[in-house]
Amino acid sequence: MESSSGVLIGGILAFILLKFLQGLRAKKLVPDWLARGAVIVDVRTAAEFKVASNPKSMNIPLDQLEAKAASIPEGKAVIVCCASGMRSAAAKAILRAKGFNEVLNAGPWTRTLLLLILVTLHGPSSKAGSWEETGEDSGIKLFKKELPGSSVVAFRGETVIEEGMPRIVGVLENVERGKEWMADIAESFNIEKHTDTDRWEYNRTKTPWPLQDRDFVIHTQSRFIKSPEPSLIIEMTSGENPKKPAVSGVVRGQLIDSRFILKYLGPKRTYLICEIQADPKGVIPKWVVNLFQSHWPVDTIKALKKQLKKTDIVENQNMAKAIADF
Repeated sequence: MESSSGVLIGGILAFILLKFLQGLRAKKLVPDWLARGAVIVDVRTAAEFKVASNPKSMNIPLDQLEAKAASIPEGKAVIVCCASGMRSAAAKAILRAKGFNEVLNAGPWTRTLLLLILVTLHGPSSKAGSWEETGEDSGIKLFKKELPGSSVVAFRGETVIEEGMPRIVGVLENVERGKEWMADIAESFNIEKHTDTDRWEYNRTKTPWPLQDRDFVIHTQSRFIKSPEPSLIIEMTSGENPKKPAVSGVVRGQLIDSRFILKYLGPKRTYLICEIQADPKGVIPKWVVNLFQSHWPVDTIKALKKQLKKTDIVENQNMAKAIADF
């Protein structure tokens, strides 16, 4: 009897802990999702929704969600909510199966209302910590930035590369060859490519024993800017893609915020900036994560320069045309 009671109590405590952790995650992510235009879908019944609701939400009862999922604006991130978080958990699973890549379970609808008010009054949670210069290595200026609410530090490197932008982009856009030059990459490939400037990619990083390998599902988007000088911004963040579910024995990491910025200085001269803020998850202490990632900008830029020396690197023709038209 005592044994069965202990199991029951343990199960209840585990459930409470899970709900608590889910609440913390929602409080952290919802403001940022709202700030970038996510849609709030309340999956309570129409009667519940009529009594009280978030005025910025749309109501699709859970039992109608499969049939009415198409009414959710295409291309938007989706925040689902209900009364407690149980129905919204089921709603998240339904929407993911329907092909929605970004779905967040916020739990109680009241949480979305409170966080919406906070975003309205104070703006989204800030990532605007200032970059602090930390030194220079091999002609590469190094910076770090500590962000509010995160124990993972962002790192940045800046340098001039004596190579044209089309060739550099040719290396960065060739995901399959990433393991030739990016440190510790065991696998690297495109999951799917929507356009020339929007794709999903996957990479798996080798990790020394006894730790498990880390992998990342990455949404990569590129933006070309013509003025004041031709520039390209390649932004990379983690996301969920149903075509690449979690792999057994591999820890799924989170690429919080990362980018390459290329600025045109001449036909064979480019100013390069690379930034990273990534959480490999798992049991690795964050101070160890920060220590290793502090070397990432230098290691990446050096490896990129080495890759550019290969004779079989193909220029990115879209980049070449954009510069020619400038």
